Amino acid sequence: MNLATWAGIHSKVLNIVREEVSPDLPVQQWQVLCEIANAPGIGSSDLKNRLKMTGGSLTRNIKMLSQFYDRRTEETKGYDLIEAHIDTFERRARVYYLTSKGQQTMQRVYNRVQKLQSSMERLDVAI
Repeated sequence: MNLATWAGIHSKVLNIVREEVSPDLPVQQWQVLCEIANAPGIGSSDLKNRLKMTGGSLTRNIKMLSQFYDRRTEETKGYDLIEAHIDTFERRARVYYLTSKGQQTMQRVYNRVQKLQSSMERLDVAI
């Protein structure tokens, strides 16, 4: 696979994700979502280390991927794709899981990427 093909695939995958979640979804939020899907129950410090993110950046991304109440606008906001639970070993810490909506969204993305991969393989065989 050459660089152009590789870049094209990654661009298509990001487009699929944005179609499923939001056209404005930043890449950082997609990375956080993938890490939580890959390691359910992961804590903030592990997420920061894996993603090389600052605490503030991680907090902002988690907030938008969760569902939260904005007191200023009195509206519920966020994508409702992840949820935080109190860590059973460290009560001050939080661990993160996909919500049912998050699981469904990731499954739809996975299915669409599988179709993309299959069509790419057919093209590769045809060439």
